[in-house]
Amino acid sequence: MTQHKIVETEDGSFTLFSTEIGEHYHSTKGALQESQHVFIKEGLLHYILNNPHKKRINILEMGFGTGLNALLALKVGIDYKLEISYTTIEKYPIPINLAQKLNCGQLFDNKGYVDYYNQLHFAEWNVETKINIFYLNKIQTDITDYLPQNPVDVVFFDAFSPKVQQELWSVEIFTKIYQAMTDNAVLTTYSAKGDVRRNLIASGFSVVKLQGPPGKRHILRAVKQK
Repeated sequence: MTQHKIVETEDGSFTLFSTEIGEHYHSTKGALQESQHVFIKEGLLHYILNNPHKKRINILEMGFGTGLNALLALKVGIDYKLEISYTTIEKYPIPINLAQKLNCGQLFDNKGYVDYYNQLHFAEWNVETKINIFYLNKIQTDITDYLPQNPVDVVFFDAFSPKVQQELWSVEIFTKIYQAMTDNAVLTTYSAKGDVRRNLIASGFSVVKLQGPPGKRHILRAVKQK
């Protein structure tokens, strides 16, 4: 079983360090600001602004981790009055008692997000759970074994880095995701490595390099163009 250490990042939000993998789940410069920038601002909100007709958005996340990305997506759904179907893939879920020691739900003025965060973690695996207007489906499996079941509008690609899990950043994986995505769908990731960019392009994506959050020079946004 993976062992974890709780780490307070520079913006005050907590993340985890996996002693088995040897990596943090988020940037130590700021877990919240990294997730907010990479996956919400440059991913989900970018898609919403460019597809204003959509009333329900299907998100696929690679790596549930601490659940921070899911919580931020839930908040967007509530703020924008959008139904969000959120499928997240995680092979090794963190224990619920460990998640409850993190401060993710306490990062917002609305204290209801503490309860929302707990609901994300208490939700059964492999069963859809409704939380407000957010439909959560946590799948406990290996990314390499997963085949998306529904058309995907937005992808949060948040696996551990290519340095430690190179097989997850392959043309094969990206192609499988690309084929499940709708026209104009968006994938964002924190890694801007040359190999990652080339593999995304080889899978059919149009890829742009964007400014990263504090402590990270660049990130990538990949779009499935019509």
